[in-house]
Amino acid sequence: MLNPGGAHKFERFIILFLIISVAVLLRRALMPLWIALAIAYVLDPLVGFWQEKLGGRRILGVILGYITVLSVLTVLIWSFADIVSDELARGTLQKSLSVLQEYYEKYQGLVEELSGFSFSGAGIRQLLKKLGTSSVNILISLVASIYILRDKEFFLSLLNKSGHLLFPQKTHGIIREIAYDINDVVSAFIKGVFIDSSLIAIMDTLVLTILGVEYALFIGCFAGIMNIIPYFGPVLGLIPAFISAFSDGGFAQGFIACAGLLLVQQLESNYLYPKIVGKSVGLHPLFVLLSVSAAGYFGGILWMILAVPIAGIIKVLVVTWAYRQ
Repeated sequence: MLNPGGAHKFERFIILFLIISVAVLLRRALMPLWIALAIAYVLDPLVGFWQEKLGGRRILGVILGYITVLSVLTVLIWSFADIVSDELARGTLQKSLSVLQEYYEKYQGLVEELSGFSFSGAGIRQLLKKLGTSSVNILISLVASIYILRDKEFFLSLLNKSGHLLFPQKTHGIIREIAYDINDVVSAFIKGVFIDSSLIAIMDTLVLTILGVEYALFIGCFAGIMNIIPYFGPVLGLIPAFISAFSDGGFAQGFIACAGLLLVQQLESNYLYPKIVGKSVGLHPLFVLLSVSAAGYFGGILWMILAVPIAGIIKVLVVTWAYRQ
């Protein structure tokens, strides 16, 4: 027969097991919640900044935080629409797109083979269906993230009380300590990525301006945003630069513009990213490069984005374990 202490531990184990089981079974249904938590976590520093400026008014901080992000996105979208309308008026966009279409039709089979996606009618319908589902999930996530940010203290208190119920006091204390350390690492990573991407946007804009490429500011900002994705993101940032330069000066000008941005990317990937992002999470630059490379090899683009914070989290766990030995 179990003693009272043993019975209490067994009850905690059963409750924890049931919670984890339900979360695993409903992982897809709860996807908007996970996305909402990610959005709220990323925006929380910005919301906290506005909250402090407004004398502690949380709801106003949340509103201004979202207004700030939406304003930046609106400016980028408006700038892109202005670029497209200007190019349509001059007729250069049609010429550039027709040439690019010829290249695409020539190499369509290779593109589909590399991307794993068919551009047939069935493939397009499948893509539109996924986009529709994703749009609904993103809308739900945005609304949920507003509630999470607004009532942050309530949810943190609820999480803390749940930890008290599910774990013994000593275990709960260790988990809280590790959680705070992990939060410091991930927060520093997000700030580091923001600084790194901002520097890329500035340098790309300067390079494109020197080369005489039109819409240098918009293209530089776009490249900075895409730079969040290691390795693959910089390639996406080259596309608008090539199209803009190609429409004015032909293939040679497009090649020069891409070469200029590639030089910036080499500087960023081999020096700035390891120094800024790696230092922010307390990792040596070599470990940053190795973690991103290994994540890309085994897990693809998403894991490449998460490689550095995961490496930082592993470091926290290892240091905590070693300290307690």
